[in-house]
This record gives sequence, structure tokens and C-alpha cells, in this order.
Amino acid sequence: MPPGDSQIRACARFIELTAAGKEQDFDLGQAGAYYFDPAVEIVPDPSPIVGGNDLIAAFNRSSAKEHVSVVASGRRERQDPPNTLRIPVLVKAGEASYLVSATNGVDRNWGDYSGAGFDPLR
Repeated sequence: MPPGDSQIRACARFIELTAAGKEQDFDLGQAGAYYFDPAVEIVPDPSPIVGGNDLIAAFNRSSAKEHVSVVASGRRERQDPPNTLRIPVLVKAGEASYLVSATNGVDRNWGDYSGAGFDPLR
């Protein structure tokens, strides 16, 4: 259940496992909203001095007032507290209701191709 909410809703769950054990274990949620179909990428810091692995996360969000939208967040391992992500930013706003029924015999599955990636040219 997201903080400040009185209803159980879908949240995005993040667990980091290393050879030493569970390093992080937390949920991302928001009162009144549903977060689902997360995709993550770990981006190694290229600096041998700073080190660490940063996280990029993309996921879907919807609510009674928001059509299914794509949002993204992340964390810098050496800057952000454990078990947290930065405030999600809107990547693409939903434009209409999403109906699950088949069209021309083809199922329309949401989130089958969710993905996250780092642009190495930036």
C-alpha cells in the first residue's frame, strides 16, 4: 500500500541482490496511483575513483485521473540514500483509455515490451 493511501494498489518493487546478500528492498508507490511493469538497467560508473552502479527505471503509471503513462526515475548509488528512487518524471502521457479486448484476433497486452536503457552518447 503506498504511503498515505487507504487502498491497496500496484507498486513497483525493487530488490538489489549481491554476493553479500540483499542490499536494497523497497517499493515505489503513490497514493491514488498504480505503478506497474517496471524495467531497469544498471549503469556502471566509468570513474575508477567514484565507482558504483547507478539505476535507471522506466515503468507505467495510471490513476482515476491519468491514462496509462510512461514515467522514469533512477538513483545514483554514491549520491542517493539506499532504498530510494528520485521523483519520477513523465516520459509520455497517456492519451486515451486502454481496452484489453482483442482487435482483429490479436491480443493487446500492455507492458510486454517495457524497457530501460542508458544512452552511451550522452
